[in-house]
Amino acid sequence: MFKFFGKKKAKEDIDSDDVDVDLDEEETEEGEEKKKKFFRLNKILKPLIFIIIIGVILFGVVKLFLSKDSNETKNVVYVSANKLTYVEIENKVLLFTYENSPSLYKKILDVNSALQTVSNEINRIEDIKFKYPKYTSIINPEIVKLKKIKNSFDSAFLKVKNGIEKIYVITIINKEKGEQTFKMSAVTLIETLNSTLIDNKNTLFDIKRSDKKEKTFFVKVKSFIQNTLYQ
Repeated sequence: MFKFFGKKKAKEDIDSDDVDVDLDEEETEEGEEKKKKFFRLNKILKPLIFIIIIGVILFGVVKLFLSKDSNETKNVVYVSANKLTYVEIENKVLLFTYENSPSLYKKILDVNSALQTVSNEINRIEDIKFKYPKYTSIINPEIVKLKKIKNSFDSAFLKVKNGIEKIYVITIINKEKGEQTFKMSAVTLIETLNSTLIDNKNTLFDIKRSDKKEKTFFVKVKSFIQNTLYQ
């Protein structure tokens, strides 16, 4: 009887071991399946997280740009097109720009001002050339350089004006679509003018500084003459 019980016990132990082995195998298979699911999920999530991070960064940059730009343009007063001597644009198109993007409108004013500065300098140097014709070899390169700068402003402005006019026409046909198009295009149009202003910033600064010194000099001379005469 003891022998029989011992055999039965041994059989139960073997059966128990088989069950344990089966359970271990099932757990291993389950673990492998979980790992595969995790890797598959990780493969999908990684690019998605990357896209979300890039989106957040871009949103932050645009928001920062627009908030900075809105602060700069808060007090911009509308000036009609007929008062902008150096850029040619219809008044209704300019007003449309002002109402939809004061920051773009301000860049147009800045370009008009830059063109005025460059044009005045070209005229000044051409007067010198007229007075001293034998020194054209010295004077001409400066005129060529300034005309090149003027052309870059004219070209940038024409590109932007055509873009605004196109959006203006879309808005007349479909106001909602036009407003959406303006929102999407405004930053690019601003950047077109802004990059030209930045590229020529040093030249514009030098012209203004030179003009300021010249005016200061003449004011001092005038003051000296007046003081001498009325002493």
